[in-house]
Amino acid sequence: MKILVVIDEYGWAFEFFARGWKKYSRHRVNFLKWADVTKERIADSDVVFTMSAVCYGAVAGRIPLSPEKTVCGIRSLFAHEQAPNPKILLASVANSERAFQIAKERNPEAINLYYLRGAIDGKEWTYADVSANKKVGWAGNPHQPVKRVRLFGQIAQKYGGVSAKADWGAKFFVPDRKRDDQLVWYRGIGCYLQVSNSEGLSQSLMEAFACGVPVVATPAGDTAKIVSPEWILPMDDAGCVQEANKKIEQIFSNQELARQIGIANRKKFESEGWCWSVRADEYDSLMEKLTGKL
Repeated sequence: MKILVVIDEYGWAFEFFARGWKKYSRHRVNFLKWADVTKERIADSDVVFTMSAVCYGAVAGRIPLSPEKTVCGIRSLFAHEQAPNPKILLASVANSERAFQIAKERNPEAINLYYLRGAIDGKEWTYADVSANKKVGWAGNPHQPVKRVRLFGQIAQKYGGVSAKADWGAKFFVPDRKRDDQLVWYRGIGCYLQVSNSEGLSQSLMEAFACGVPVVATPAGDTAKIVSPEWILPMDDAGCVQEANKKIEQIFSNQELARQIGIANRKKFESEGWCWSVRADEYDSLMEKLTGKL
């Protein structure tokens, strides 16, 4: 089966998703930025998987997309980023339970809505003992207000503040972007911080878990299903900042605790099958079910 994944930018999260699926899939998975999609590439594909409603709209505004072969991903809780009308899609696939629940509430009669968690490549994002590190880090798009990077100036000042790996911009949006520097960055921090007030399933959070980094985070989206309750932060600004500082201090003041958290995070990553070596089969099987093709 030929599967075409439509992404928003090269060198960013949707491409990283597509790379993992392509690497471990039993089918022919390829990916293109929405602007590079052509009628010929669509016609040559058995499934067109648009990573989000925004990607879907960007392609559909130029090229007709067939309901018989188009699957739209749901990667956000926002209404404008939910999948279009299920009647014009083969299926919609949410990568977080919360996004799936919202989609069901908005389309109670739809039977072509599915929930499949995302994944990362656990053979690339490998465990390392970071318990001696005393640095807090965050990675993502700093221009999204829901990430609340404005709070970073009040957190971990004792430890030099929050190191933001915000590789956003044209020089990073290149095909097959290397991620070696990202792995080095994770191995240089001792705590990953997420203070978002809206998330689906954070890829950076999964990467931190895979690398054995302790995580302190708000319960936005599916985060509370991943992070242990004792490391969950309040959602309000003041409470979030106060508790973040307390929890970071708790981790950094006890190296053995930090080491055990990191080990537990990696074990959870493996036991819950967050790696593409496991997850690709689920995506492949769903595409086979939807199309009747092997």
